Amino acid sequence: MNLALFISTVLIWGTTWIAISFQVGEVAVTTSVFWRFLVSGLLFLAGLALLGRLKLPTPAQQPWIIAQALCLFSFNFLCFYTSAEYIATGLISIVFSLATVFNVFNARLFFGDAISARALFAGLVGVSGLCLLFGAEIDLAAPGRVLAGIGFAALGTLFFSLGNMVSRRNSAAGLSPIDANAWGMGYGAIILLVILLVSGQSL
Repeated sequence: MNLALFISTVLIWGTTWIAISFQVGEVAVTTSVFWRFLVSGLLFLAGLALLGRLKLPTPAQQPWIIAQALCLFSFNFLCFYTSAEYIATGLISIVFSLATVFNVFNARLFFGDAISARALFAGLVGVSGLCLLFGAEIDLAAPGRVLAGIGFAALGTLFFSLGNMVSRRNSAAGLSPIDANAWGMGYGAIILLVILLVSGQSL
């Protein structure tokens, strides 16, 4: 069972970066992300409704679901898609591995979790590996583009980590991750729609 879950996670997360590379191009980044989460959110909410498992969030839960939507279903993907305009999504997926490092420090900041020496060492090794991987890339003809891509990818990863902290808080408060993610995707689509309308971008 654990092996099946692991393989499923690798396949789903791995192909996510391929899907992003397909979407980046003629259509504006915000538009691409909006349609992604509009479709996903509607399917998720409709599926839960058909199964009789859809629960309406309480007024007290709403701000935290919106916070989760901002971090996990809008701002982080805007950063990842923007990054994909500068560097390959395969490289973005490597930068995304920094999420484990961000999670360690954010858990300390927001929940007071202890940081072990093993975690610090692993984080140092991971960051060093990223520097070695991208060293050759930055020496290319357009170093600014590579650095911009890395910067957007790192910012998106930070948003993702903050979203994990919000998700942890929501779970501790009794809000199911399934409900929080379903409504979060829906709210994320609304947030992106507002950005599109305010900025005058096309749907």
